[in-house]
Amino acid sequence: MRLYVSGVLLLLQDYLPLVSILCNSGMRARHWVKMSDIVGFDITPDAGTTLRKMLKLNLHPFLAQFEEVSVGATKVTSLTVLVYFVNLP
Repeated sequence: MRLYVSGVLLLLQDYLPLVSILCNSGMRARHWVKMSDIVGFDITPDAGTTLRKMLKLNLHPFLAQFEEVSVGATKVTSLTVLVYFVNLP
């Protein structure tokens, strides 16, 4: 049992950075377009998209570029929320 759990944790360790980028709630359509341009095919999620399908696309080589897009999405979301609260009456 301990060996199984260790193996699962090692797999998670490999995929966690990509999963955190793909599950970023700040990602908008324009960010998915940028990421699709980076890989050369459409990776925009739809109703049939699963994490398993995304992980099978072998997106790890693009991780650094995806991280830039994700960080930008997070910053825009944070600024949008800040502007909203500053403009409250």
